[in-house]
Amino acid sequence: MSKVVNHLFGSDEIRRLEMVDQVFSRAPKLSEVVANKNISVEEILGVSGISRRTFYKLFKSVDGYLKSLGRALANDLTKYFQCIAIESPDYAVRVATKTRLGIRLVTKIPLIGRFLLRVDWHGYDANNFAMKDIESDILGGIRQGRFSDMPASIGVNIVVGGMKAAVREIIEKREPIEFADVATMQILVGLGVDARSAREHSKAPLPELPSLAEGGFSERISTIKNKSE
Repeated sequence: MSKVVNHLFGSDEIRRLEMVDQVFSRAPKLSEVVANKNISVEEILGVSGISRRTFYKLFKSVDGYLKSLGRALANDLTKYFQCIAIESPDYAVRVATKTRLGIRLVTKIPLIGRFLLRVDWHGYDANNFAMKDIESDILGGIRQGRFSDMPASIGVNIVVGGMKAAVREIIEKREPIEFADVATMQILVGLGVDARSAREHSKAPLPELPSLAEGGFSERISTIKNKSE
């Protein structure tokens, strides 16, 4: 049996996130936990190897555990997409490209998709780089006149909600990957892009997805066998 890890440290957010990464790296059975609809603290302790005291110090609850790992995964994927050259000055094109690539990536590795579907994205979180990246694109599109003048939070929810719906349809209902393009078109229309342009942007050629960054959250998840498939 692996040694239980009990770390005592302050509430500093950076240190907490480092510990979350360490917990994740010790979770070879993550797929079993994610597939379970009613995850218990005991299951998480068994998978992660941390003590109950450390668990509650880090996450407070099962929901907090899932949100922390989900946020870290989303941040990792955001950095991954920032490595892809999306140089278009048109923010509608940038949102369409990132959205289509994102849906394709997380459905190509269903465990990543299922995990992200468990995350509640509502509310402001200064540490959620993924949300801030989407917000930046929304604000850019509004300034350009490409998107309707709306609160950025509404635009973010249109993008995130549409992506999650598409991922769920592809993974759970076995829709073809082209469903990502249909969803992207509807997201653009929801943001205020005219239907003709939205259709063109959602069908434009895409850059090839590079390999996931070695050692990152998403790369580690991709190596786990998902028993629910």
